[in-house]
Order: sequence, then structure tokens, then C-alpha cells
Amino acid sequence: MPCVGGAEVRGLRLGRVCGVPVVVRRGWAAVAALLTWAFEPVVDDQVPGLGAGAYAVSAAFAVLLYASVLVHELGHSLLARRLGLGVTRIEIGPLGGGSLLAQEPAGRRHEAAIAAVGPVCSLVLGALGTLAAGAAPDGGVARALALELAVANLLVGVVNLLPGLPFDGGRVLVALRSGGPGGRLRGVRSAALAGRTLALVVAGAPFAAALAGWTRLDLALVVLAAASGAWLWVSSAAAARTSELRLRVPGLRAGALLSQPLRLPGDTPVSEALRRAGGAGVAVVDGLGRPVAYASARQLRTVPELRRPWTAVGGLAAPLGPAVTATLGGRELLDTLAGSPAEAYGVTAGAVDGTAELVGVLVARDVAAALGAASQPVAYPRRAPGARLRTSRKDVV
Repeated sequence: MPCVGGAEVRGLRLGRVCGVPVVVRRGWAAVAALLTWAFEPVVDDQVPGLGAGAYAVSAAFAVLLYASVLVHELGHSLLARRLGLGVTRIEIGPLGGGSLLAQEPAGRRHEAAIAAVGPVCSLVLGALGTLAAGAAPDGGVARALALELAVANLLVGVVNLLPGLPFDGGRVLVALRSGGPGGRLRGVRSAALAGRTLALVVAGAPFAAALAGWTRLDLALVVLAAASGAWLWVSSAAAARTSELRLRVPGLRAGALLSQPLRLPGDTPVSEALRRAGGAGVAVVDGLGRPVAYASARQLRTVPELRRPWTAVGGLAAPLGPAVTATLGGRELLDTLAGSPAEAYGVTAGAVDGTAELVGVLVARDVAAALGAASQPVAYPRRAPGARLRTSRKDVV
């Protein structure tokens, strides 16, 4: 499925396919081995007498299945590139794949087309597999592989066209519902609601079939349907949350999120810092009164109450990350912060250099809260044990 991203690459790089970088995520081999084991009885049933060779045919099916996933994702990527969008890479994971685009599609039609072309490619592969299976001789390896690949691709194509997140059909629905009042946010929420509705339908399907008299209620089928429905519910919510976060990214500005925490020397007792800061974080300053570190109220409160009068703030504070300008925003701001994780950053009014004066502090949790992800953990750097900050006894407010 297509999405916007450019995070760190983790996995095996396979080079380029049609000019698009391809990465295989960790865990692929384990799932491929599981598919090989699961498909072996099917091969042995369709092509008797292969013996141990059935595992080789089953392994070939697993490889061809992932190749089909690659074709599906190439459909997304090549059309996106044809429409003028950059493609960062294709990722093939243990349970599917993804096409990472460098930017959002320019319009709703482009977005819908890019999302829909992947399932169409899968359906085309399914049709070709069906034709190949019909032309292959009965009881042969070629017929068995073609038939199973046809079924798998037709299933992938149909399922991905379902109109709900996280499927490609859900992204088509996002594009179709993004016009008018509410814009894209309405489209995302509509597709997320559709995805959760599909989750309930999947989970309740065995009971509905049993009530209709189509089949008997089977415990294994109930467990499988419940697990599939739960996965779909969680995945739909996660896809919606990610889409909503991306909508908030362009509006981020360091200057709008900066704070002016109480400035204190590093040898200030924690008890005094908590009293004076009124439950907020504090900035630790150097001998010239410049903020060099930051301690959140949460960190200060981790000190037992009896030890607070004897514990210095400087021993708890984490050094400020690289300074950023107040005008920095959007994706550039997030990329800058992600490149140098810290609890807080200095903010300057003008160019960032050695003489730039800090006009405030940008706290990482405030950025997360602005994105609606305040509950997400933030990676903070740890100072080496015994490390000290150069501070002054002068209290700068």
C-alpha cells in the first residue's frame, strides 16, 4: 500500500527494480519457511510422488508469492512516479509490502489511482495465473504453482479493494471523501470507520453463517475470525492515526511551540526548583545565563521527597539538543529532531550559529502533543554517570 515516509532503512537491500529501491524487512525468511511448511501438503496432494521435492516446490511458491507482492507494490510506485511523485523505496515485509512515497499525491484523483493500481496488478496476476493453470498439464508442478498463485493473487486483489483502512480500498475511500467540509480529515475518519465495520463483520462471520444454516459453528474458525477481526480493527485505527498525524505536520512551527521555562543554575535543589517552577520543567543555565540543559517536572518528581533538598537539578537535567530556528516547521522540523533525539532543544530567532541567542526552549513532548501523540514515548539521550554541567550560582529568571 502507498504511504508517505522516509524513515531509516532497516533490512536487506535488494537493489533497484524498475529504478525503485527495494528493501526486504527482517522476519521475511521465517515467514517464508512457515509458508513452505504449510504449503507442502498441498503440493504433495496435487503432485503425488515428489517426496522431499514437494518442499522445493513449496519453497518456490513462497518466493513467487513475495514476488507477487513486489509486483503489487511496483504498481503503486511506478504510477506515483509517472504522476510526478518521488518514490523513496518499496519495502517487502513478512506479511506484505509497502510503497514509501516522498510526498503526498497532488490531488484526490491521483491519490485514488495510486491506491487502486496495486490491487488491479494483483487481479491481473491472478487472471494470468488462472490462464496458465488451465494451459498446464494436470498433475504437474507448473499447474499446482500457477493455480495456487492465481488464488493467492485474486484473494489479495479482492481483499485490498475493500473500502476501509488499512486496505488500498480504504485509501481510495479517503480520496473520494476528502472533498467538501472537513476535507481530508473527514475522508480518513470515514475510511477508519469502514475498516472497523469490516473488522466486526469478519469477527461475526462464523456466527452469521451458523445462524443462516450454511455451516456448523467451528471453534477453530471462530478463533481465526476473531483474530483476523482484531488485527483489522487495530490496523485500521493505526492507519487512521498515522494519516491524522501527517495532516498536522505541515502546521508545526518551532516558534509556536517554544516555551519559556524557569531558568536556574545547576546546583539549585530539586525541592526549590519544584516550588519555584510551579509544577513545570526548568532550564539549567551556564555561567553566562544561557540554557544548556532541561529537566522536566516528571524527572524532578522522581527524586524521593526526603532527598529533594539535597539533590541538585543539574544532576537530573539532560543537555539541550541542537538549536533550531523559530521559523523551522513541518517535515523539516520533525526530521531535524529525529536526527538528534533530545528531551528539549534551544530555539533561536535567527540563524543558528555560535553567537545566536536562545529565545526559548522547544520540548520534545510538546511537539508530540501537537501531533496528537503525547502518549508516545520519546527517546531521550542519557548523560554519562558523573557528568557535570558548568553552571553558575546566579539565578536567572
